[in-house]
Amino acid sequence: MSRFIDPTGRTSYGIGLCARCGLKFPLDELVDDPNYPGLKVCLKNDDMDDYDPYRLPPREPDNITLQFVRPDFPVVPPDTPPIVPEDPGWPPAFSDTPDGVTFVPGT
Repeated sequence: MSRFIDPTGRTSYGIGLCARCGLKFPLDELVDDPNYPGLKVCLKNDDMDDYDPYRLPPREPDNITLQFVRPDFPVVPPDTPPIVPEDPGWPPAFSDTPDGVTFVPGT
């Protein structure tokens, strides 16, 4: 069934067909589909698709740096035994070492 479109007050006398529903509309009522820019679709019948997020460029990865990064080379234990309680490897107070001697800090 044909439909008369009154061109009074329009910018052009052009008439186009919606690519989705096939109804005719004035050209200024048809818009480009965001996923397929060559398609002209109408807004009245909700024929325009939402923009496909998979067409967007991928997000950039987050720039995250760790506070205590494990080194790429093996950590070699020191050759000398710990001398003061602040040295790494110093046993806690009143603990038995593998050789059976009890250490007390500051003695």
